Formats: sequence, C-alpha cells, structure tokens
Amino acid sequence: MELKELGSDELLPVAELNRAIWYPHTEADHYLDFYRTTLATPWSQAHVRVMGLSQGTSLLCSFKLYTLDYRIGTKTYRTAGIGALMTFPEHRHKGYATHMLKAALTALRASYQISMLFAEINPLFFARLGFVHIPTLLHEYDTTRSAASLAAMPPLPEGLIRPALEIDLEDVLPIYADTAPACPLGCVRDIWFWRHRMELGRLHERLLGMPRDTYHLIVYGEPGNVNAYMWLSCRPQKWEVEEIAGRSGTSLEHLLEWTLREARAHKVPRVTCQVKGHARAAWGNPHGTTQSEPAFMIHPLASSLDPDSLDRTECNLVWKTDRF
Repeated sequence: MELKELGSDELLPVAELNRAIWYPHTEADHYLDFYRTTLATPWSQAHVRVMGLSQGTSLLCSFKLYTLDYRIGTKTYRTAGIGALMTFPEHRHKGYATHMLKAALTALRASYQISMLFAEINPLFFARLGFVHIPTLLHEYDTTRSAASLAAMPPLPEGLIRPALEIDLEDVLPIYADTAPACPLGCVRDIWFWRHRMELGRLHERLLGMPRDTYHLIVYGEPGNVNAYMWLSCRPQKWEVEEIAGRSGTSLEHLLEWTLREARAHKVPRVTCQVKGHARAAWGNPHGTTQSEPAFMIHPLASSLDPDSLDRTECNLVWKTDRF
C-alpha cells in the first residue's frame, strides 16, 4: 500500500465520494467544478493537498492535508490539519483508514509539530491513534422562545451590520490578530486565507446552487472602520455563528442580537454560537444554554506540547478547517 498526494487526474472519484457524503443533493458536474475550484484558489494552492492510500490501481481512502500555523498559548506550532477523511464503500471495515492515518502521522513528524482534526465519527477512533479530545463550548438559543428578550433589546445601529466587502478584509485581518490571544488556540491567517473563505461563500451559491447568503462574512461598521465580524452559516433549521470576534463587547453583542432577530424573522428555530473575544460568555440571553461539541482533536506529533495541560474550559472557539 502507498500513501501519496493525489494528482488532478485522480480527484474525480474522491470528489464524487465527497459529494455523496456531504452534498448528496448537488449535481455531480457542479460539485466537481466546486471541488476543483476550491483547490485552485491561491490559499489552497499553498496550503492544501489531497492525500490518498492506494493498493495497486485501487484507491482505498483519502483525506485533505492542510498546512497551518497554530498558536497555542504563547507558542506557534507548525500544524497539519486533517479533513475530509473518508474510505470508499467497498473498502470499509478493513482497517485501511487506520493504516493511512498511522502512516500519515509517522510522515508528518518530520515537518510538523502537531496535527489537528474535527471528528465526525466516534472520537475514540482517533484517541486510539494518540489524538486528545479538546471540547469546544457552544451556546445554543431557541429563537421561538425569545420574543420577550428580543422585544426588550434596544434598536440596533442603522446600516452598521452588513455583508462584508473585499475592502473590509483590511480591517478584519488585524481584528482577528488582535483578539486571537484571548483564546488559547488560534490559527495564524494571512489575507489570502480571508479571500479564500469569501470565495467559498460565492462558490456555494454559484456552483452548488445554495441560496444566497447561506455562508457568509458579516461585519459591524462602515467601510474602513470595521471593528467586529462573524462567519454565519444559514441552514433552514439552524443558523451557526461559527466565529465572532471584535474589539468591543458592544459591537459583538449587536452582531449577536441582529442574528437572533434575523433568525426569528426567517422562522429559524435554533442559533448556535461559538464566542471569542469580549462578548459575555452566555451572550446575555436567558434562553441560551451551553453545551459541549465533541469534535476537536489534537495530536502532539513530535512536539513537547502536552494537550492535557490546556485549560479546555477556555477553548471556546476553534475555526473549522473542514469547512473548506
């Protein structure tokens, strides 16, 4: 068996299995276009590779490898992000994914200090390979029970909360850099990262046929004077504030209040939020509840990092790499 980076001519079956798992209602040709286009952005060209385990001419399983720099505490670690892990149906339950990950972790030790992933299956599977589970705190809100709270909120500033423009990234980049130290874990990002994520939102609409604003960046402030932002994923039954950061508690609270109001207006029953920065931990909403998301896993590879030493109760925001 051989673990290798897959060439462009080998991506078709991988893309098709990705579509079947995560986007089953999308047309195959449209998803293949989406898959290849996301891999062709400048950020992906520098940071993303599609890896596969093969035996002869048979491709057994694959994953995406993300080259990241992650700050944990005061140190920055060269990080190998693992996403889109999958085994082809005819090869499942034979140990191939375990073999692939063991081989990958051995190879990654030469160039990376830690590895990270978001488990969509039993976290114990990854724990057996040396990954440590670090829960992410989520706050969930039932918008159908929030009428009184929403009515009591003061009017929001007119026109300051809006979809981001390209020019806004010049403000968003330092906001993230300035507020990242408030969280024990943070990904080091450049302008190409932010452009990549904005392009993803456009591609979800243009190539996958998703409604406009399904996945987008919302900012607080006028062009040239943005002081908070959030990534918002809008699904029919649940909206997710995947990331929110800002320089003041007031701007963050206004963003969150706006989200609750918009979700209620669109008859969306639930909103979940991961809060970073200076917003109140429980968002100041009596209907909010806190729960733990059992997804984030970290492996120390060859570094001296002790994941057990992290204060896991403070790890309340981690960017989801598999959102690529």
